[in-house]
Amino acid sequence: MRRLRSVLTACALASLVTACSNDDGLGQSDGPYSQGDGEGTVTVEWTLGGSSDPSECAAQGASQIAIEVYDQSGAQVGDDYQQPCTDGSFVISLSPGRFSATAHLLDATGQARTTVVDIDPFDIVDDSNYTVPVDFPISSFL
Repeated sequence: MRRLRSVLTACALASLVTACSNDDGLGQSDGPYSQGDGEGTVTVEWTLGGSSDPSECAAQGASQIAIEVYDQSGAQVGDDYQQPCTDGSFVISLSPGRFSATAHLLDATGQARTTVVDIDPFDIVDDSNYTVPVDFPISSFL
């Protein structure tokens, strides 16, 4: 009887592990972001010196924002994402995962107007939107 109980317990645990596993058969788990095939988004909202007034862009000679997104391994995801500075926000679609990012402002000729500002790491899951604030302090301007 004791042996039967042990076998049944082992079978139940094996079934539970198999049912809960995200293993792709190659020994690598998809991790906590494998909820489906959809994408999520990150909305980057920026201010200049704490101001969301679009006229600050022209006053500081900033024409565009350039955003670089990096995956958990540190590899850049896509090219630089660029948007007019006066827009104040930009939505980027990403596959589920953990990301970090940086941003800097550019002038009309594509030259840097600010130093690079780090964006805190964020997680994207299917059909989610994560909003990250970015401020370019006056001290970041070149």
